[in-house]
Amino acid sequence: MAAGLTISPADAATLQQMAKAAVVPGMPSAVSATAGNASATVSFTPPVNLGGLAISGYTVTCGSQSAAGSASPIVVTGLTNGNAVTCTVVASNSVGSGEASVASNSVTPIAPTTTVVSANLNPTTAGQTVVFTATVTPGANIGGSVSFFDGASPLCSSVPVSPVNSAICATAALPTGSRSISATYSGNAGYAGSTSATLVQTVNATSAITLTVAKTGSGVGAVVSTPPGINCGADCDEPYASATPVTLNAIPDAGFVFTGWLGDCTGRSACQLTMSASASVVATFAPSAVSLHLDIDGTNAYTAESDALLIARYLFGVRGSALIVDTLASNADPAVVAQRLDNLRPIFDIDGDGQVDATTDGILITRYLLGARGDALIAGALSTTARRTLAADVENYLLGVTPTLP
Repeated sequence: MAAGLTISPADAATLQQMAKAAVVPGMPSAVSATAGNASATVSFTPPVNLGGLAISGYTVTCGSQSAAGSASPIVVTGLTNGNAVTCTVVASNSVGSGEASVASNSVTPIAPTTTVVSANLNPTTAGQTVVFTATVTPGANIGGSVSFFDGASPLCSSVPVSPVNSAICATAALPTGSRSISATYSGNAGYAGSTSATLVQTVNATSAITLTVAKTGSGVGAVVSTPPGINCGADCDEPYASATPVTLNAIPDAGFVFTGWLGDCTGRSACQLTMSASASVVATFAPSAVSLHLDIDGTNAYTAESDALLIARYLFGVRGSALIVDTLASNADPAVVAQRLDNLRPIFDIDGDGQVDATTDGILITRYLLGARGDALIAGALSTTARRTLAADVENYLLGVTPTLP
């Protein structure tokens, strides 16, 4: 102490108290962030220098969002999924807040997802098309893709997720047995990946029940089945497990018209079958200019002596000039007349048995155009498998294919 300087006991006590005065705490250390759903969980080590007072709390800031807490860890919410952030921590005591810590590692908040896989048919038979659908939640338009697996074997890879958060995998290549089907969502910047629980798909031995589709006529179109399997076009037959319900839809290309079914379906509406036995159907497509009525010779009239005769000969297999001789189409090209008859063939199934026959349908057409009605129309002229067995039903059908002509 300098000579002549005297410090009173009171001043000494004041200096001692000043030396012990509290300050703000130091920086927390070891700051680490873990991403969550629109959030980050931040852990840290308290500062070594507490500033002489107890810590009153911590403030964690990640990007533009902050959260307060009394101890590590602290969760910061309100973050934007897909946007990377770093986090800092500030310790406070009654004097004030200290410096912010060194920034944490960078994290990207991300939303969790759940993936569920389902099958349109289960069980199926070997060679039968089965459609697996993976549904990813939550939300819409999440993007990303789904890969489907049979055990560890890929079935469909990187199928884009649709705007309604589903992806589809259709296959006819599953081996027989119990197959373990799963779907894995890839995830993306805003959504975490996820894998479905395993779906056990039973694939039985090859079925003897087959649906076969054929196309005819001079038109262009396709026949598509629900459930998927037939797209005829290219794939015109499909095996089915017993009792599988199947719907066939005929879809004409632009400029063409579907004129009807023959075989195990009739008419022009969707063909609905329950596959308890093998079945076959024929779909006929024609140019849209073809009118669906019985005026075969194009004279704007329906006559037994010409139109019915042309149809009967056609159904008996007559072709060439013998088809048209002594009819009002005798000056026409017989090939053109035969093509029109080919295009209209389904509408000649008057009794609705799925077949066209000169000795049943041909007789019904002839009698109707000659004016016969009631029992006189149908007597002895219906097939044993006819679906229209009442005279009124036959008359109504014939009325529909003989509309008023311009």
